[in-house]
Amino acid sequence: MKKLASVAIVGQVGTPAFAADTAVEPPLIRKIWRLATTGRVPQRSLIMAVAIGSLLSLINQYDAMFGIVAFNWYKAALTYCVPYIVATYGAVTVKW
Repeated sequence: MKKLASVAIVGQVGTPAFAADTAVEPPLIRKIWRLATTGRVPQRSLIMAVAIGSLLSLINQYDAMFGIVAFNWYKAALTYCVPYIVATYGAVTVKW
């Protein structure tokens, strides 16, 4: 009980004081979002995702594409999302 009594409450009820110190500042998130969504970053990331995702889909779901087993849409979606995220991350870190 003594430990709970020594934690100061900041902001909302039940939020420990140290939570404010570990949170990422909103301006940083806005800057990352701006870098990821402006210029040609989305277009280039989409082109990379289509190119790399198609190749990976062919490799990973070859049997499903030719009717041997059932096609897994969840895996197919992730196969395109991962290259998009990696390309966007790379572009943002270069602009940083």
